[in-house]
Amino acid sequence: MNYKSANYKVFQIGFNRCGTTSLHELFKGSGYRSVHYGKGWLAYKMKDNLLKRINSTAFPVTHKLLDEVEQFTFYSDMENVYSKTDTPIYAYMYFKELYNDYPNAKFIFNYRPFYDWVHSRLNFTERYKNEFIENAKICNDMPETFSSNNERNYWDMKVNEEVFDNWKWHYDTHMANVLDFFKDKPDRLLIYDISKDSSDKIFDFFADLELDKTKWMQHNTSKK
Repeated sequence: MNYKSANYKVFQIGFNRCGTTSLHELFKGSGYRSVHYGKGWLAYKMKDNLLKRINSTAFPVTHKLLDEVEQFTFYSDMENVYSKTDTPIYAYMYFKELYNDYPNAKFIFNYRPFYDWVHSRLNFTERYKNEFIENAKICNDMPETFSSNNERNYWDMKVNEEVFDNWKWHYDTHMANVLDFFKDKPDRLLIYDISKDSSDKIFDFFADLELDKTKWMQHNTSKK
């Protein structure tokens, strides 16, 4: 297949259950080479390259995060949260390294309001819902002092407090880090709230790529 070429890469660095598959299918359907999750191998490769960089004695640094996976234009769902044996990898949190490695890259921070996000996770397939919950317990790096007690009072709890607090801390922290890093780089980041923003916001931001509007649709929706 002959893919369209682009002058820059695009990285989705928001949360899962926030239109990641829809974004992937949009770029793919528009003729660009796109990778989505890849059964976790994408996140594994990025983490491996990051560790090589950290442990390298070479200067300047020769390892890019996308070594061996640079053939794509669009990268989405860069994580592995479904493994029962390994610590979850959230490679979308490597956005600063990706920014430095690929100076022309653009980023999409896709999100939805926190409670809507929790609802979507809990109403996804039983398998993935359970793995979201179990991996939240494994990868719990939030400060011991953090508590979302006030928030929890307004939520009909369907998960235990540990998992809920972990998700809330992860959501707030990642969003704050992304917005702070890109606050003086508005032309590099598209902030997209899938609960209310029009798809025109995507097409306008990537006008030069001439994305196919007919390829934008919902995928992998949660059960009601």
